[in-house]
Amino acid sequence: FRPQDCSGVRCALGLRLRSVRLQAATTKRSNLSVLMGCNLGVAKGIHALEQPDTAAVEASGGAHRGDEELDVLARAVSERPAVEAIVAFGDVAKVDGNEIHTIGQPEASGGTHRTEEELDALARAFSERSALEPIVASGDVALLRAQWLIEQKHAGKVLPKRQALPPEAVYHGPLSEGHVRIVAVSYPWCTKDHPDPEGFHLKKLGSVLEYWIKDKEYVFKKDDKPDGRVGGRCVYTLALSREQEVAVFFDWCSLYQAPRSGEQQASFGSALKQINMWYASRATDVWLLTQMPPGLGELRSYDARGWTSFERKVSELITNSSCVLDMSFAPDDLSTVQVSPHHGPWFSLANETIGGGMRRHTSRAMPLTPEEFAIDLERKTFTNGADHGFVAKKYATTHADLLASVTELSYCALRWRMPLQTVCDKLLVHCCRLGKLDLGQNYLTGTLDCLVSCGNLCDTLEEISLIESVLTGGLAPLVKCKKLRRLNMNGSCSIEGPIAPLSELPQLTFACLWRLQLEGVEEYRTAHPRVELMWKPS
Repeated sequence: FRPQDCSGVRCALGLRLRSVRLQAATTKRSNLSVLMGCNLGVAKGIHALEQPDTAAVEASGGAHRGDEELDVLARAVSERPAVEAIVAFGDVAKVDGNEIHTIGQPEASGGTHRTEEELDALARAFSERSALEPIVASGDVALLRAQWLIEQKHAGKVLPKRQALPPEAVYHGPLSEGHVRIVAVSYPWCTKDHPDPEGFHLKKLGSVLEYWIKDKEYVFKKDDKPDGRVGGRCVYTLALSREQEVAVFFDWCSLYQAPRSGEQQASFGSALKQINMWYASRATDVWLLTQMPPGLGELRSYDARGWTSFERKVSELITNSSCVLDMSFAPDDLSTVQVSPHHGPWFSLANETIGGGMRRHTSRAMPLTPEEFAIDLERKTFTNGADHGFVAKKYATTHADLLASVTELSYCALRWRMPLQTVCDKLLVHCCRLGKLDLGQNYLTGTLDCLVSCGNLCDTLEEISLIESVLTGGLAPLVKCKKLRRLNMNGSCSIEGPIAPLSELPQLTFACLWRLQLEGVEEYRTAHPRVELMWKPS
């Protein structure tokens, strides 16, 4: 057996693998055991995942395996105590003794083999509207006018599929940030033939869209600033500006549906390859409709479905937490929302200004690794079983592309309550040029050592926020972060010891260290007047 014989084989990304000993094409037995991707012991799913439509893989010299051979292989996998491994991106994995190797697996950093030009292109693709414009211009995706959706809701209509959309339904304006906010809707289909035959999802979607648009009028009355905004940073993220319209991605109306012509099928396939863009990009807001209508029998829940799980998980990779909202928690009667006089209706609803709001109810765990997502996906269901492998692969590539290229991450106030080491091992290790990191209000434990020793973070980090952490130890590990300019550890009151290590950070200009138990603060303040230091012990 030669490893190069399998150079064209790609296994299902991130699936759990069990060792399978293959007979070599020659009479000589191989000394290698080859790990092929199987759906948790069911060896009928070795697929090529480069296209949405999976294809059977030729293996062991190129001969196609019949069902009987696959049944034998499945029994061999499930009945033998095998070595388990996770191959995130490898073409083939092999076992040599007790050591597991992968052929073609990227480096652990999540993309350090890529050039800066490639990483810059990826960063733009997942943050700029210009990356979405070609998809819309090609006709593969139709964005819907929010006002048209509101009108359909008031008229009690049922949404037509893409092929039957009237011209007035489609948004044809520019996609630049000043002109439009783009909302990608993630929701479970109610039936196989129509996702919303009774208008259950449309009623909620139309109501919230109308509330959001009316928010502009309220803010303009309260404030005379040119941009019509009031309040802090989150308001700028959440509220619409004076000129902005809203365009909506809703798959039933935005993508061609079956039955499709040949041209429509090609368009659908092209759109499917880029489906991650609408949910993972920082240029979009993602609204989750997680509830199902009553009276439709035993329907699979939002969280039990493969596609909705994918949409939610990729949206949570790098998107600001205020832009991923579960609209199912919005009250049916939006007139009951208590409105803050300082921030307006939408902020009050979405960002819990008055003790409620959808953001608080939108559960957001730490992003899953591709391996964890693939295992979790085994518990999900698909209407089309062939989508399983495609979704696993798409999540893995999206995860790698986003984390390798991202320069800023904000996971503030998600209340993870876990060791900082876990965050580093599962998430931050994949970031190779991260400059700004906000992990505040997650109540992380451990020490700063694990952060500065994670990948190349000590060479790239310029801003760190770890407010209200429960980290222990001192500030000494930070001396490795020579580019650090801003440090916010407000409320991390278990950090103690001398402040002197910060003297070795030549670019530091701001440090918020309220309630830290530090020594030598006044001496440091005198010696480093350029640093804006905020400190008071608890």
